[in-house]
Amino acid sequence: MFQRAHELVTVTKDPQYTGANRCFPCTVVNLIIAATIATLLGVFVPSLGLVFFAFAVATIWLRGYLIPGTPELTKQYFPEWLLRWFGKAPPKPTAADVDPGEYLQQHAFIVEDEAIDDLVINPIIKEDWWVRVADLSAEQSDKAALSQFSDLPASELTLGWEDDAYVARIDEERIGSWESRSAFVADMAAHRVFASQTTDWDRLFVAQRAEIVGAFRLFIEQCPTCEGTVTMDQDVVESCCFRYDVIAGTCQGCGDRLFELRVDLEQEQEQEQPIDV
Repeated sequence: MFQRAHELVTVTKDPQYTGANRCFPCTVVNLIIAATIATLLGVFVPSLGLVFFAFAVATIWLRGYLIPGTPELTKQYFPEWLLRWFGKAPPKPTAADVDPGEYLQQHAFIVEDEAIDDLVINPIIKEDWWVRVADLSAEQSDKAALSQFSDLPASELTLGWEDDAYVARIDEERIGSWESRSAFVADMAAHRVFASQTTDWDRLFVAQRAEIVGAFRLFIEQCPTCEGTVTMDQDVVESCCFRYDVIAGTCQGCGDRLFELRVDLEQEQEQEQPIDV
């Protein structure tokens, strides 16, 4: 009997929102809702309130939430300030005193290509960048490269995969993340190029450097890991609590993502609507 009960529970549980995937803030909110409803029911019929609360707790344990459609409702209707209060807001780009695009153009790292009427990486810089990529591959030490970039001791740094991101930490504190190791290599190689080509790079804060090399990465057309072609397409990034659209650059060779640029497609569509006159 206990074996059959265990099998029934296993089948009933939803692994998408339970176990390691359980969202603690969402669980707390659902428990509060359950307790509130149970209290209201208990005012009139105490036993009914207890039965409902027991049922609600079991449902939350098995399914991850009480109210049907909670994950989708949370993504669609919860404002960012409320998600941020629970620590679940989508990441926002950090502001920098130095405008990354202006910096890249002022130092001629990015130049205008009249043939295609668009900005591209300066061919001289691109050649230097590939040399730095090869150097990083030969050294095979991501921590040493990150130490040079961040001015932090390599012995105190850790790098590894967390939730589909290549994450850097120091003393358990998260200090940076990349969409892939290829994105990390691209940034570290760009850092070495910029450090050798300018006189002001070392005077910038690490956060400013990160903004600039991240902007430079948007113009990379070949993956630094496998040299595959980087193509751009639209994608959706989501967790249990939020969803947003991005323009993503992905290597067609190894599948590594080089960048994600968050966009507001609804606002763009509104701007594209014709104006009646």
